[in-house]
Amino acid sequence: KLHYFNNGESSEILLNGIYAQGEETLSLSLAFNNLRPSSFALLLPSIPYMEGMDINVSGLLNVDLSLSNASLTLKTAQLEIEQGQGVVSLPEPIMRKIPLEQINLVMNAQDNLSGISIGPFSAKLLNQSRTGPIIKLSLNGSRLLVAPNLSMQIGIDSLTLNELTTYWPEKVKPNTRTWIKRNLRKGDITN
Repeated sequence: KLHYFNNGESSEILLNGIYAQGEETLSLSLAFNNLRPSSFALLLPSIPYMEGMDINVSGLLNVDLSLSNASLTLKTAQLEIEQGQGVVSLPEPIMRKIPLEQINLVMNAQDNLSGISIGPFSAKLLNQSRTGPIIKLSLNGSRLLVAPNLSMQIGIDSLTLNELTTYWPEKVKPNTRTWIKRNLRKGDITN
């Protein structure tokens, strides 16, 4: 059990592991509470955008590793984030800070990351100190190491046209964004 403090807030990490010698498998379980990914950005520079993940998350990571020929390979991994809130800073071309009231995520990976699935994932956005739209996403990927095959679904529950231009990055399709902002002022977009 590990406790650490980040900007005066306490976080807790609990790690358990089992090695099955006959199967040459190492199973790890990492439970975390009030963890802030951005606090690990300096330790994990190979993971892009970690610094912009200024959100408190709680959840569980389970990993099964195969040990053979003195090397470790990923058999399966499952990440569940049960709650999260904070701010995500998105890089170019978006260059925007997105306040989040809550996120939930389930992610699975297998066979040394040759297959992944994300979903359900949902993010409840904040808009000027009130609840904004809820974004939902699912993604499935297979054969990622040889001939990637990806499928993704994304949805949003409800969004006013004013919110659309608020969330729409200025550098992405600027002419379309400007036309919508000038010509469509009232109305909602629903899933």
